[in-house]
Amino acid sequence: MKKFKPLIPVIILLVSFGCEKESPGSLQTPPIVNEPPMVVAGASFRVFLPVDSAFLYGSATDTENNIDSCKWKQLSGPGQAIIQTPDLFKTKISKLIKGEYSFELTAIDTGGLIAKDTANIVVIDPVANNTMIIKVLDVTCWGPECTVLVDTSNTNIYRKVPITVFLKSIDSSVWVEIPKQNYFFSSNGEYFWIEWYGLDDSKKWEVKIEY
Repeated sequence: MKKFKPLIPVIILLVSFGCEKESPGSLQTPPIVNEPPMVVAGASFRVFLPVDSAFLYGSATDTENNIDSCKWKQLSGPGQAIIQTPDLFKTKISKLIKGEYSFELTAIDTGGLIAKDTANIVVIDPVANNTMIIKVLDVTCWGPECTVLVDTSNTNIYRKVPITVFLKSIDSSVWVEIPKQNYFFSSNGEYFWIEWYGLDDSKKWEVKIEY
């Protein structure tokens, strides 16, 4: 008679698979989004001949503090100026002649993002008679008193530049000089207005500025 071996009990280990909680240190930090820099080319200004040089003072800021480079270049002007160090925020410009110049400053960060701003320079010959004629935007009259509105945003005529103002209708050849107490610049210099009297607001008018 055969003898049967006793059955060997088999122990089945139940392994449970579950998600372990991540420790706070294992959380991934979201990637930083690179923001473009902010650049300022500096305030517009004037140069009076015989001085034929000036300095440009630009600056740039960046959220990630990763400004890589900058570059100045001339956009417009009556002649080609010399930019001494175009790859520095502060640079000297020279060989300026009478007229209006525009210089552009470009800043680039390490991510390749760029920003631009411009500075305008007016070179004035104080010996010469500089004249500018501007069409009037609007004439409004309340009885004999009138207000003449003039757009000076693209003229580079600023409050600190000594000027003489004249007014006439387009169909007339006679310019009337306006006293200083009768014209005013806006706070940003983009407009000025003349307070005068006895004008015909149905006519078209123009203003002459000598500086």
